[in-house]
Amino acid sequence: MRIFDLFAETVYSVCDSHRDWMTSHGVSRDLLFRGPAAFGVARIETSGSTFQFNDDGKPAVIVPVSDSYEIDEFEDGLTDLLAFLPDDPSRWWVLRDTMPVLNLEEIERAVPCMGIDEVLTVYETPLSWLQGYRNGIVILDWKANLRLWLGGVGRIWCDNESLAERLTNALSEPVRALPDIRFSEARHAA
Repeated sequence: MRIFDLFAETVYSVCDSHRDWMTSHGVSRDLLFRGPAAFGVARIETSGSTFQFNDDGKPAVIVPVSDSYEIDEFEDGLTDLLAFLPDDPSRWWVLRDTMPVLNLEEIERAVPCMGIDEVLTVYETPLSWLQGYRNGIVILDWKANLRLWLGGVGRIWCDNESLAERLTNALSEPVRALPDIRFSEARHAA
């Protein structure tokens, strides 16, 4: 089943009490009713950093992981789903583990280009990202090479000091070993 169809099923399960919970936790009602769906709900079981849908599992909030949250690009850009439990939004799981960052498009916007230098906001949790109206990113995989993803960004704002410290440390780690790169003149002769 396509990831979009899986997400659509979770969106159909949302009722007023779920939207009320989101707004009581600082998510704008405007976000909940404009553009692509911001969240769904489902029961899940977890294993390591991933989850699976399970009718006997724990109730969770499901957030789409997409390359773009623009309405005309959302379906094609949807690459994964993320789940967190309402009583602990600081812990989350992914369905397919396809992206190290939630909202890749925001990174592209924050790379200085033609004199435009936008600030990239990094949120600590998917819930805080929803509270920030889906502007900015959440780092989903801290083991990923974050220099690759964030290296071209000019300015970063983190939503708290401990996150800023963690990101600074991650970006300051020594470069991993480089591959042995050689040049073969025989391949280019002719």
